[in-house]
Amino acid sequence: MSDSERAQQLKTIIRSHLAEVGAVRWKAVRAQCPAISDATFWRYVKSVREEANKVANQDEAASNPCQTADEAVPRLGALPAFYDPLQKARLYEGLLADAEALRADAVDRRGKITNARQFEKSIVLRERLLSQQAEMMNFFQDQEAARLFFEEILKIARDLPKETSIKFMTRIHEEQKRRLAATHA
Repeated sequence: MSDSERAQQLKTIIRSHLAEVGAVRWKAVRAQCPAISDATFWRYVKSVREEANKVANQDEAASNPCQTADEAVPRLGALPAFYDPLQKARLYEGLLADAEALRADAVDRRGKITNARQFEKSIVLRERLLSQQAEMMNFFQDQEAARLFFEEILKIARDLPKETSIKFMTRIHEEQKRRLAATHA
């Protein structure tokens, strides 16, 4: 079997693992190809992920070929169009895989640390990535909580007399402007 055939076979195994299990439990996949080094294996994983991302981006572009001018302008409080939380999660997942590869290079087959400095770097990198991911998740949870809170406020305001509702919403709008000005200052 040629090298390119082996590479395609390994990529097929990785694709099916990602589709069935996800980006976890790599030992089973790794056991199917013991002759390939860890670094090469993780390069193949990265390559398969990049191929999948390209296909997903092409599918997304094909499904939405054009937008009207109003659709291109994000609504107030919306995330910018270039910020796709799922894409960011995939990037973090890839970076975590890189940190795992760094760790794998720092230990031998028995798990004994052979390169303490590299092992320490992998730990620091994983801690930093997980911390940043937790901050992002906290941000999204806060956004969702705020959205639900304001939906409740709008429901209450609808039940109030029109004049009171207008005063109430005006005060909330002014407070929101003050809060945003304080965070941007």
